[in-house]
Amino acid sequence: MPARTPFARIPTTRAVAAGAVSVLAIAGMFVSVGWRSADTWASTHPVDAAPVRDDGAATVRGVTLTYRGIEPVERLTGSYGDPAIAPEGWTIWVASFDVTGADEDTMFGVETSVVASDGAIYTRSDVIGYDGEPEAGWLGGLFLDESGPRIDAVLLPEGVEPERVRVVPTDVQRDYWSFDA
Repeated sequence: MPARTPFARIPTTRAVAAGAVSVLAIAGMFVSVGWRSADTWASTHPVDAAPVRDDGAATVRGVTLTYRGIEPVERLTGSYGDPAIAPEGWTIWVASFDVTGADEDTMFGVETSVVASDGAIYTRSDVIGYDGEPEAGWLGGLFLDESGPRIDAVLLPEGVEPERVRVVPTDVQRDYWSFDA
């Protein structure tokens, strides 16, 4: 048996090449399995806007939102009297909804976004905070856990108009609400 020397532990070129091929094969397997899983999920769980009825209502997961409109406002005043005022060059737009079918058993989070005439998508800004929520209560950013009137607000640059209002559940969900502005 040959004597072991410190140099006996240095891998040969062939061993290094075999190790690299093994690592690449394992990585390729993970990518192909992961790709197949994602492709299968995307194929069987398309994300669709719920159909909107003539009365402006759409239902997702048994919760119906009736869209009442979106309009610009000078300021929002919270239930504690604290105002949210748009910064220079921006306008606050308030979207109004009636919520039915929501309760603690169907509770899930939602986020409201506005597709605007400049092609960008806007959500509520930090300027419009959660402290002292409006009398009607925020719709987005919180859990949709009770029925009644709700609003959400976004900041749009001056001269930009809302074109579509979307309300998207924040958990894994295939359908969302989408209304023409």
